[in-house]
Amino acid sequence: MAMKKIRNSDIKLSDLQKDNPFSVPDGYFDTFPERLMRQVVKEKTTSFSQRMFQLVRPQFALAGGLLLFALIGYVGFSFLLDHQPGKQVLTSTEINSVLETDPAFIDEYTLIDVVDEDQINSETGESNEDAYDDQVADYLMDHDIEMTTLIEQL
Repeated sequence: MAMKKIRNSDIKLSDLQKDNPFSVPDGYFDTFPERLMRQVVKEKTTSFSQRMFQLVRPQFALAGGLLLFALIGYVGFSFLLDHQPGKQVLTSTEINSVLETDPAFIDEYTLIDVVDEDQINSETGESNEDAYDDQVADYLMDHDIEMTTLIEQL
């Protein structure tokens, strides 16, 4: 709409005023080189430690931010792990009492979690290697493979 008004009006450049609305203070350009040199000398007089701090400051900020992020993540993660509802460790007497009252209460996955394989082996007096040897011997006997045949094949 404003463009239509400008197009409709018959303004010519020759009709506009030729005054400059901007002005420069008196003597501005006469003292400009001196002021510029004072600022340059002032910037050069900054100490080495100040310049190094200005160069290293972004790296310190980044390292601090990463450290803060890692700390918040660690605290949050440990808080979540420590405060899981419903996760309790039962003693063997508690497990026995539950199994005696209602054995259907515990499924096989819970039983596997509770009963450790090493605990089973220590109760039966077998180690994992002995159980494996027994399995191999049973397999060989079931398939009528003699040890001498096996040794000859190797």
